[in-house]
Formats: sequence, C-alpha cells, structure tokens
Amino acid sequence: MNGFRLSVDYGTSHTVAVLRWPDGRTRTLLFDSSPLLLSAVFAAPDGRLVTGRDAERAARADPARYEPNPKRRVIDGAVLLGDRSVPVTDLIAATLRVVAGEATRVAGELPGDVVLTYPAEWAAIRRTVLVEAAEAAGLPRPRLVPEPVAAAAYFATVLGHRVGPGQVVVVYDLGGGTLDVSAVRRTPDGYEVAAVEGMPDFGGLDLDAVVVDLLAGHVDPAAWSRLTRPATMADRRAFRALWDDARAAKETLSRQANASVLLPSVGRDLQVGREEFEAAARGVLSRSAELTATVVRRHGGGDRLAGLFLVGGSTRIPLVATMLHQATGVAPTALEQPELVVAEGALHAVGAGWQEQVAPSPVRSDGAQVDGSAGPAHAVVRSPDADPGVPTRAGSPRVVAPASPPASDRAPSKTAQEVSEAALSPGTAPDSAPVKTRGPSVAPRRRGRARAVAGTLLVLSLVGGGVYWAFPDKVRSVVGIRPTTAGGPRSGKVGATPAGPTYDHKVDLCAGMDFAPVRALASQMVSGPIPSDPRDMGSAAMTTCTATLMVPGTTSVLVVQINATVFRDQESARSTYVTARSGGDAEDSGPVSDVGVEAAYVYRPERGRSSQYTLAAVHGNLCLRISLTNAGTPEPRPRAEFDGPASQLARQALTLLPKT
Repeated sequence: MNGFRLSVDYGTSHTVAVLRWPDGRTRTLLFDSSPLLLSAVFAAPDGRLVTGRDAERAARADPARYEPNPKRRVIDGAVLLGDRSVPVTDLIAATLRVVAGEATRVAGELPGDVVLTYPAEWAAIRRTVLVEAAEAAGLPRPRLVPEPVAAAAYFATVLGHRVGPGQVVVVYDLGGGTLDVSAVRRTPDGYEVAAVEGMPDFGGLDLDAVVVDLLAGHVDPAAWSRLTRPATMADRRAFRALWDDARAAKETLSRQANASVLLPSVGRDLQVGREEFEAAARGVLSRSAELTATVVRRHGGGDRLAGLFLVGGSTRIPLVATMLHQATGVAPTALEQPELVVAEGALHAVGAGWQEQVAPSPVRSDGAQVDGSAGPAHAVVRSPDADPGVPTRAGSPRVVAPASPPASDRAPSKTAQEVSEAALSPGTAPDSAPVKTRGPSVAPRRRGRARAVAGTLLVLSLVGGGVYWAFPDKVRSVVGIRPTTAGGPRSGKVGATPAGPTYDHKVDLCAGMDFAPVRALASQMVSGPIPSDPRDMGSAAMTTCTATLMVPGTTSVLVVQINATVFRDQESARSTYVTARSGGDAEDSGPVSDVGVEAAYVYRPERGRSSQYTLAAVHGNLCLRISLTNAGTPEPRPRAEFDGPASQLARQALTLLPKT
C-alpha cells in the first residue's frame, strides 16, 4: 500500500469520493467542479459507457440508452439500454472508473486502500456486485462499511459530538431511492448497527414526483398525457427534461419560496410554491417521522440517545427536520451538504476499527430480533416470545442483520458468482422510462417501477445439503414462501421435484412466444418483445425476453419478463431458490397447470403502485421465472387475473426451450 486511502459512497443518484493522504489530510474529489458525480450511465451507440453529466446530456437525445440509477438495478443482472444488454456490474464500474481516474490524477498514483459504503440491509450477493464492479474499474479489492456506520463515525469524529459506549446515534438517511432509519450503537472498539427500519418505496425520487403531480393540475389533460406517455423521440426527450427540471425545482424549494419549471412541449412556464409542495409532501414525510420516532423510543430511551443525524440530499428540505423534531422531541443535526457525510465518515469508521464481522443481532422497533448468524441474506425475524426453533417471516419495515457472510461468501469463486448472477438476472428491461404512477403522472423510478420488477425479487443460491425445490416448511418460512394451504388455488403437499430433461439456452424466446395470454391484462404492445443475447457463463447459461404493454387510453402498463437459466447439471438447478423479500398472503407453491412442473408463486399487490406476480419453476436443469408487473392502476389487480397468463407463458417457454 502507498498510504493513500480512497473512500467512495456509491449512491442511487450521486457518487461521492474522498481521498486521504498518508499524513491524514483529506479532500473531496471534484467532478466537473462538483463533489457530486451523477451515478447515471448512458450506453453510446459506439459501445462506450458515458457517465455523469455527460450521460445526462446524452440522454436528452436518446433516453432509451440511459440508466439514471444503476444502484437500484444491482440484482437485475443486466439492463437493456437501447439495443444492447449491459451487465449491472459494468454500469457501476463505469462510474467507479471515473472516480479511480480522478483519484489517481490528484494523488499522482492509484490509492492502495479503498473503502466502499453500502446500505446496511444489503445481503452478500449485492455486496459482491459492488466489490466486483470496483475491481473491474481497476481499484484494489475494497473494504466495505455500512452507510449508517459511516454516518455515525462522521457525527462523532468530524462534528465532535460525544458518543459514549452503549449510546446510539439514530441516522435518518433520505436518499434518492429509499429511506433508511438506523440505530448505530457505539461499542468499546467501534460501532455496530443495532437496527434498521425503512420505507423502501419512498425516496427523493418520490418527492420529485410530488412536483410533477403539482404541475399536472396546470396543464391541459391531452397535452399532459402526451408528455407523460411519450410515443416519439421528441416526446421522450420532453419526458426526460420534465423529470430533470422537477428535481431541480425540488432542490430550489429548499432554498427559496418559489421555483419555476419550463415545459417547452406545452408552451408553459409554471410556478411551484414551497407551501403547496410541503402540503403535498406532508403525508409521506409524516410517515417517515413516525417511523423515526419509533426507532428513537426503542433504542434511544433515557440517556442512550447521542443524537439524530440527517444524511442524504433530500434532508435539505426544511419540512423534513421540522417534522422529525415534532415527532421525536429531538432537534436533529442537519448539514448544508448532507450528501458528503457518508464518504468521509467511512474513512473515520475504518480508523475507528470497523471490521466486516458478525455483529450482535439487531432488533426491530417492535422488539423482534433478527438472527443474523448467516448474514443478511439469511436473516430471520424472531418474536421475543417465539419458539427459537420456529422462525417467522419479516414484514415491512425492513429488518436486517449487518453481519458479513462467512469468508466463503465474501470471496466466492468466479464460477459460483457466475451461477448467482445467472439466477439473479431478470432479463432485459423495456426501453421506455415511465411507469410509477401517481394520479395523472408517471414517474421514472428505476426507469419506472415496472422496469424494476426484478428489483423486488431476491434469488438465493443455496448449494448442496440435499435441499430441493420441495421447500420443507421450515425452509419455506425462512426464505419467505408459505406452505400451500388446503383449498388454495394449488393445494396439496409439495414433493421433491422429479428428474427432468436437460435444457439448452440457445433459443430466441421472443421469436416463438405468443403474448396473447397477457393481452387480457394490457392489449397494446408498446415495447418489444425484446430478447437478450443468450449468455453462457460456463456453469450456467441464460436467455430472456421482455415486453411492455399498455391499456389503451390509460396509464396502466404491464411489463412481462421471461427468464430461463439452465445449469450444467440438474442438482445445481434444484439447489437454486427463487423467492421474494416480502410477498403477500397469497404466496404458495404447486405444479404449473397441465405441465406438472413444480413452481412457487408470489403475488404482491400494492395500492396505487405496481402489482407484481412471479411464477418461479424448476424442471431438470432449468430454472424458469415469469414476472408480470402491472403499474398505473389505482387498485391492484386480483391475483386470479395473473395466474392463467403466467402459467400459459411458462408452458410456452418450456416447449420452446431446446431439450435433450
């Protein structure tokens, strides 16, 4: 090592990097004269991956090649940008490569020590993607620090607040994609994450959507429909500009009483006032304040609370601090540049002795404990009075164990990682940005919630031990799939999956797939079907197909994703499990109709958001997943409307895939 240490906070919207010299001096790196490097990536037609502000500018000309928030696609495997499928690792590496280049320019050589931060709830598979991206960018293998630990270290070291052993810093992190409220406890030799609660469906992008909704009331409905449901290249440019300008207006309202948004496509320059913005945002911010108050009561009672610390760019909004103060009775600590806290804090966390190690199990605000012995990917929530041998499923808000996985999980062999990536990849994504809908507007979260259907799925690869897709009751409880109930749509005891044929991935699923079964849900094809290039990774191979349909005359969008992963042997396929982070009560398992192939079914209805349905099947050496996500409807569709179409698509895929 050369004594230089680089700390990087790779965020949903922005990336921040801080360089420390051997003599202890630190400096925040600048990109285009700003400490905030956009995490966005644009896939240029010549194959280059353009990053930062250059990516944002290029997106105005061709939005389909633009991914504004790669971090939110971390388990998607690959993302369709224009006419090419780009691995998520490459998207993240493109930004980290820019950071590495600037650090080398400033230091005169590549730093020998690198620290990366990550959300405390990230399981091993997500952290592995981050590590591989750093190495692909030419950086040394990084050390990892949870974001709330970095924030707490900044609170104590840089700001000089006293945090004694046993005291807790509550970190309110409102980033671009999610809200996380963490209780970080000071220990004699460092810090530990005692609890993490969160609102995974709320972040700065949702506050951008508040601005867009306010604009909608001042525009002719026909013109607004064209703006928010782009059909031409010019429309897509206007749509992209709308959301960029809405974000800028939100930031302006943190400093001024009014902000203007120019809509050239409709010939209007509209004004948004801080009062009306705060009135519209008050409801969701109230929920976040109540959640924070719960964490404070549970973990910061008496003299245990050292402080309430606000990080993340959206905490600049004055109403955030006001509502938190009212809800908790604690005056929060807020900074002028809250985006810079985590990157610099990680340097101090490492200096304070933070190590990636198994920490005591954190607890939820309701007193339930998380068994983190197997790492976050295998966390099990236990009620304080529950039988320790009977794990219960975690619900929302999120609960995580900050522990790192065993060494074998932290540094998997390339082959094992390739298998995990193949199972995780949801296939390609549609080339249109909109989907998340509130009222008449459609918000581009993760290029729309419908484009991010796979972001709601977690695929766990559990190898060996004689564990099969049969999901014994205890295993089902741990991974989140309930046993089939009597009288349910697929009742009957699930047995071990019988041996099946050997499948091959060398087929264009889109070419032979008939999408008629889903046209009852949405009849107008607006994107695709788009195939991915079949990928052979040695121990596993994958082919996918994605299509986007709409209900004419509405903002209702249906995204269909078909993912087929074939393994070298049937045992590997049977040891790969597909599950959901927090599915609804309708989850069950049973054979696909008229085929007899065993499958698990997950249905996630979300009022006013996206209804998600997943069929995950295993047959022979094949793992097949059919995902249907419907967004833009005020009420979730009944599960029964998804069962038939998903089963019919699964039957087609099983027929189309070559087998021997």
